[in-house]
Amino acid sequence: MKILLVTLHSQNNNFGSVLQAYSLTKFLEESGFDVETLDYRPFYSNGGLTKLKRLKKIIVNTIFLFAFIKRKKRFDSIINKQVLTRRYNTISELLKDKPIADIYMIGSDQVWNTNYLCGNDPVYYLDFVQSSHKMSYAASVGRLINDDSQLLELKNKLKDFKFISFRENKTAQQMQQVGLSSAKYVLDPVFLHDADYYRKLQTDIKRQNYILAYIINKDPFISEVLDYVRKKTGKRIIEIGGFQSKCNSNEFLRSSGPREFLALIDNADMVVTSSFHGLAFSHIYNKQFIVVMPQGNALRLENILETAGTTSRVVNHISQVDDLLKHKINYSEVNARILEKRKESINYLISSIKCFENDGNL
Repeated sequence: MKILLVTLHSQNNNFGSVLQAYSLTKFLEESGFDVETLDYRPFYSNGGLTKLKRLKKIIVNTIFLFAFIKRKKRFDSIINKQVLTRRYNTISELLKDKPIADIYMIGSDQVWNTNYLCGNDPVYYLDFVQSSHKMSYAASVGRLINDDSQLLELKNKLKDFKFISFRENKTAQQMQQVGLSSAKYVLDPVFLHDADYYRKLQTDIKRQNYILAYIINKDPFISEVLDYVRKKTGKRIIEIGGFQSKCNSNEFLRSSGPREFLALIDNADMVVTSSFHGLAFSHIYNKQFIVVMPQGNALRLENILETAGTTSRVVNHISQVDDLLKHKINYSEVNARILEKRKESINYLISSIKCFENDGNL
């Protein structure tokens, strides 16, 4: 049975996007399925949304040309481990030459967040194919939808989907309330594998005795938290993510790819992050971590913290940091909670696919 996976598999050199697509693809292959990832790269997938942003991106990439080339090779080494379709840039190209599969699956990341262009792109609602064999696994809206009309609009876009699962529990609950009774909450695909699996994928690094900073957007408060942690622990701050620094770090590893990202989390003494996947892999590797919530898009982080029982690791005021440095996360409890949800998520994923083998009948 062939599955076409449609997800943000190469989104703007984003560690989490690439690794969630890789993990889902490999898990499905390991489960005996034939999987092909749609190599869909619309104009907005590299972050160049406007002429000004495209120009700025070209300038930044040129300034850091050596790091840009090195980083691209490192990302491609993971992306190209998947079986990809031919390259598509528009829905028109897809309509002219549709990839054929038995099951069409929307994957994870913020594919349905309408604050981003992907969430308004009909490709991520599988509009290019007519089939009753459509499903999603851990698709994310990324935020709490407070407008019932938007919930109903999303429900309508998914009317042809047989199985629908979300990365956020609250989103699944909201969709159930507007009549999508089958909506299910499952874990992000990176949780389909454990730390030992990712250690085989990560690279070797020689750095030790450091705090890892993985920040999505520049934020004076998270910079204040990092400065305080450095002062209290005496450890260096290593920063990753993008080319423009977002904090006062001792070392900024601009050329890091997914393998380096994994290794840097694994070897860190602590992680300070505002990223969902920075948080997810901190749990997978059983790291001590501090979370500063991103502004306006915190639901996805809140969800995994609630599932794992680690909501106390969120810092809202600098006075909380001392307590977080003193008190360690009890990972025996956390791992048990995540393992239970992982088993449930795997069962849902496999059983949904198996239903299609019987023409989608339960």
